[in-house]
Amino acid sequence: MASNKNSIANTLLISVVLCLICASIVSAAAVGLRAMQDKNKLKDRQANILAAAGLMDDGTDITETFKSRIEDVVIDLNTGENVTAQVIEEFSSVANYDSIDLAESNNDQYSEILTDDPATIKRRENWAHVYIVKTSATNAAPLMYVFPIRGKGLWSILKGFIALDAKDMDTIKGITYYSHQETPGLGGEVDNPEWKSHWVGKKLFKDNKIAIRLVKTDWKSSPYTVDALSGATITCRGVERMLDFWMGEQGFEKYIDNVKASEAKSQASK
Repeated sequence: MASNKNSIANTLLISVVLCLICASIVSAAAVGLRAMQDKNKLKDRQANILAAAGLMDDGTDITETFKSRIEDVVIDLNTGENVTAQVIEEFSSVANYDSIDLAESNNDQYSEILTDDPATIKRRENWAHVYIVKTSATNAAPLMYVFPIRGKGLWSILKGFIALDAKDMDTIKGITYYSHQETPGLGGEVDNPEWKSHWVGKKLFKDNKIAIRLVKTDWKSSPYTVDALSGATITCRGVERMLDFWMGEQGFEKYIDNVKASEAKSQASK
């Protein structure tokens, strides 16, 4: 007796075969495009670092400018010491080390934040990138330091970079956010170039404590205040809290102190 081509068994068999074919195509495409995706992700990160440092415009060659003006180092957040050599040994290159992905993927290279967690990120990487902006392509003297920052806003984890003047490790030279899902027109205004320009020249620390705050009125009167985003109280609070965390003792404070101490020692020896 001839088999029924419209039987349930044949229908299921065809469905399974089609699923396997589609899965194979998708898997092959994902593997084949992985290198391109990683390259684009790296280029986007470099573009945002350059933007925070004020080195990004429409005609900027991102790859070349980053290569000539930025030194990418990795530091131990627990000690403030440079661990770039260890990262290169373990991950082949500094660019291959994605500290945020490691922390968010529950990798072993992170620390659980059990108590004070103003940024609401739950876990923090042990090693983090710091981007040292050179004075020029031919002068390696530090001009700025760019630090990655992230924390909870209203709807999402905001990820960005803040740049500090190398002269005092206090004056803000720029800030940018490259990943968030805040409400367009409200918290989403963290992407607004005009709002970001309000940060330039502001001071981060006062009496060795983080003092920068977002206020609704009279923000121009103080070096420690920035214009709060209208209708975005929770997002603004999130921006403040992530700076409290990342520029404080659980974040880059030890590294900043080390840089200041090294600079003071260098000046004293002259």
